[in-house]
Amino acid sequence: NSITAEEKRALQTIWLQSEATQPTLALSEEERSWLKNHPVLHVAFDVDWPPVEFIAENGDIEGIAADYLKRMGDLLRIRFEPASPRSWKEMLASVQDGELDFFSAVSPTVQRREWLDFTDSYLSFPIVIVTREDVPYIGKMEDLANNTVAVVNGYASHDLLSENHPELPLLLTRDVKEGLMAVTSRETFAFIGSLATVSHIIGREGLTGLKVSGETPYTFNIAMGVPKGETIL
Repeated sequence: NSITAEEKRALQTIWLQSEATQPTLALSEEERSWLKNHPVLHVAFDVDWPPVEFIAENGDIEGIAADYLKRMGDLLRIRFEPASPRSWKEMLASVQDGELDFFSAVSPTVQRREWLDFTDSYLSFPIVIVTREDVPYIGKMEDLANNTVAVVNGYASHDLLSENHPELPLLLTRDVKEGLMAVTSRETFAFIGSLATVSHIIGREGLTGLKVSGETPYTFNIAMGVPKGETIL
């Protein structure tokens, strides 16, 4: 059945009301000028850190951070261009050298505050200890003494362990999957990372024989981050 003229008018009224109530941002003249001169921003993101962010088959960012970016893009009328796939350590370097503009999801640490400014945190996840199933409960960090621990190279968890537990031998991995595989193969005693991410990747990869054996006193507090001096961004 075709739509009637009356129904069409009703739909147009609803559409116009919806358009009129779209939220807007109160921007300064300087901010509007900056956005006009920067219609595309290049985003550093983690290619395999679900559910926060990960790479889609078409190269786009998916996950919670991607939803925030989409909303920001709609409000600001700019486009976010995801970086080409690379390791997290390489993403850090690409922001430092100016190839990429900002991080869509990054956790503040003492080391990072030396060269980055951060938004308020918009997500938070506990940092946990993953071991093989035959390992008993780990109640404190001291229980890891004399054992090698895997952590992703350049992650906030890497910074936190280096800063607060310099005595721990670390196995630096390219990504979370590699870290979990190192535990499975007994190359390392434990992996330390985000509870949400390790749960996703264990399920996705069908990894068996692993469990969360304890929590650390640390948390991933996720924010967006820009190089110091880029305050307007």
